[in-house]
Amino acid sequence: MCDTEFVTVISHRNLMNAAQRHPNSVASVERWYQVVAAADCRHFVKLRAVFPSADQIGTALVFNINGNQFRLICCVDFERQWLFFRALLTHAEYNRIEVRTLCP
Repeated sequence: MCDTEFVTVISHRNLMNAAQRHPNSVASVERWYQVVAAADCRHFVKLRAVFPSADQIGTALVFNINGNQFRLICCVDFERQWLFFRALLTHAEYNRIEVRTLCP
């Protein structure tokens, strides 16, 4: 696990609204939120210890959700331990975007 502080997930309401648009993702998104909010991950390596399938693309983090049915994308500020929720996408939607543009 990570150290002693906690991650702040910004836009929690938007995260849950996005999950409601994909009803079969709600339980997985809630579990993801609980785990990430309790973690202290000041570096990608530490975050990857908690979420082994997470990928970093620039300042974007991509998490596989619900058995890899969805991609949850956040912008990250490791120093402040902030995650900014940006999108919850199906694989088809994910394949049509350029992830780097979501986190300038």
